Amino acid sequence: MPKRIGLIQTRGIGDIIIALPIADFYEEQGFEVCWPIDRRFVEMFRRIKPSIRFFPVDEGPGFFYLDPLSILRENDYEKIISLYSYLSNLNIYDGRLSALLKFDEYKYAISGVPFARKWPLKYDRDIEREQALYDSLGITGDYICYHSTGSGLVLQRELPPHITRGLQLIRVESLTDSPFDWLLTLERAANWYWWTAVFQTLSNK
Repeated sequence: MPKRIGLIQTRGIGDIIIALPIADFYEEQGFEVCWPIDRRFVEMFRRIKPSIRFFPVDEGPGFFYLDPLSILRENDYEKIISLYSYLSNLNIYDGRLSALLKFDEYKYAISGVPFARKWPLKYDRDIEREQALYDSLGITGDYICYHSTGSGLVLQRELPPHITRGLQLIRVESLTDSPFDWLLTLERAANWYWWTAVFQTLSNK
């Protein structure tokens, strides 16, 4: 029976993406990795990381910690790591590390994974989905991708003319259930312009 480890980070998408290399690290050590996450994101992450056992978690009082913990214990995962650097109603994080480290540094420190492992993001691409999204955008020439929303924030301002001159503007938004479907479009863009960083991790692929 393989060694088994469970990770607790129920959402958001960016936080889960940041922590995916932690799962890679443990898989390389021979662990089976289980990860309970927000039900809305399960299919998306199962497609890109089929080796990880993603379990759905429903909204409720125990959504962030108690319900994922229960799922992991019910499935006999004895080694469990919570990746939260802070939860307002639960003291389940290391306060010393949390005070000293940024939230992403904390995730790697608490899991015993070198922080340098954050950058090489590995996942299974679905070129057919990526191409279908690209074809749906009506791209007719050179273009720039921009993203103006994230974390509940919408920024209303014009893009700098020296960046957009002569280029078609393609707004990165939720046209499918997965931000990973944008990768082909981002790779072909003449430039990217970010107002927020929700999808920025994908540029490290």
